[in-house]
Amino acid sequence: MEKIYYATSNEGKVKRLKESLKHYNVPVELEQLNIQFPPEIATHQIEEIAKQKVMYAYDHLKIKNPVVALDAGFFIDALKGWPAYDLKNQTHFHDEDYVLRMLKDAKRRTCRLIESLAYYDETLAKSGEPETFQSVAEGRMAYEGRGGFKDWDWLSRLFIPKGMRKTLAELTDEERMNLREKFKTYHVEFAKWYLAGHKILSVKIPERRSFFSDMLRNILNPGSNEPTV
Repeated sequence: MEKIYYATSNEGKVKRLKESLKHYNVPVELEQLNIQFPPEIATHQIEEIAKQKVMYAYDHLKIKNPVVALDAGFFIDALKGWPAYDLKNQTHFHDEDYVLRMLKDAKRRTCRLIESLAYYDETLAKSGEPETFQSVAEGRMAYEGRGGFKDWDWLSRLFIPKGMRKTLAELTDEERMNLREKFKTYHVEFAKWYLAGHKILSVKIPERRSFFSDMLRNILNPGSNEPTV
C-alpha cells in the first residue's frame, strides 16, 4: 500500500480526505505531514498556491513519497468577496459574531467555497508540474452559527451548501459524502483519478482555468467600497 503525505497542520483536512479515499476503496495510507510553509506566493490563483505548497513539501521530504497539499478561498458576495484568499487568517482572527455583524443588513447572502488540492510525486517532479483538483461549492450564509464541527471555525458553522438546510457543521458523515459527490469536490475527483491509474481527468481543460479566473475577478471587483462592521 502506497503512503501519501498530506502537508498540513489541519487534522480536519486529513480526516475528510481519508473519508473519501476509504469510501472509494483507494489503496493508500494517508499520513499528516506537519510543515511550516514560507509566505505564500503573491498570486490570487488558489491552484497556483496549492502547487507551490506541494512542491515545497515534497522537496523537504527525505523519503520521496507522494505528497498532497490544499489551498482554499471563501467568497461572500455581500462583503465584496471577503475573506477571499485570506481564509486561514480570517477564520483564525475573527469569530462568527464578527462575520454576522458584517452581514447584519445584507439582503444577499450567497457565497462559495473554492478549494484546490495539488498532488506531486517522483514522476511529476521530472516535469515540475503537480496534478491539481479544483472544486467549487456554492451556498449561502446562515443567520446564526449552527453545529459543533469547528475545525474551520465560523465557516463550518455559517456556510449552508446549495440545496441544503444544514450548515457544514451540522451535516452527518453520510451527508458530507453525498455533498462531495454532488459538487464533485476535490476529494472525489482525486480518489477517482488515483483509482484510474493517475490518468489525466477529462474535466481538466484549459477553459476550466479561464472560467475560474473570470469568476473570481467578478467576485472581487464589484465596487470600490470595503465592508464595514
